[in-house]
Amino acid sequence: MARAGLVVAAVQGSDSHRRAQGLVDRRYRWRGYGAAPLPPVMHPWRRTFTATREQRVLGTLTVAMDGPEGLNCERLFATEVAALRAKRARVCEFTRLAVDADAQESAQALDALFATAYTVACNDFGADTLLIEVNPRHVRYYMRRFAGQLLAQPRPHPGIGAPSALLQFDLWAPDAPARVPAYSA
Repeated sequence: MARAGLVVAAVQGSDSHRRAQGLVDRRYRWRGYGAAPLPPVMHPWRRTFTATREQRVLGTLTVAMDGPEGLNCERLFATEVAALRAKRARVCEFTRLAVDADAQESAQALDALFATAYTVACNDFGADTLLIEVNPRHVRYYMRRFAGQLLAQPRPHPGIGAPSALLQFDLWAPDAPARVPAYSA
């Protein structure tokens, strides 16, 4: 996806993987979080995307489909994920989200990443339910901006050293972000 010089693309080589990991590392370290390694480039259940402008990585996000390895959010929210599976939900999660806060285009990068990730989750992975772990201070933003619902109250996340709440999104709802214009240029 490209719009006004902003390009969203899947990470496909070691250089783009290294640059995406660098942004995740910088942003997580700035917040005081623990390490969050990206999945390998050719992972069958995970796909990482970057939003770039003129070779600068402005944001990154990984779409993780439920599969043999499960989901990252199960470490804290196993009961909630199991309940969704019991209802036959086709679950995916967005993880390893990082946006360069110094970039003027950070909001555009986030919107473009979400629009692309929603399309991939629905069309490529066949998902109908999206889960995202977020810091509690971001819950209202994601609920308002992307029509999410709070599925589980915040819990301490030992992997990143911060609290984490679990949000759920119905990918096929009329107001789902896949149906919202990514951003206006």
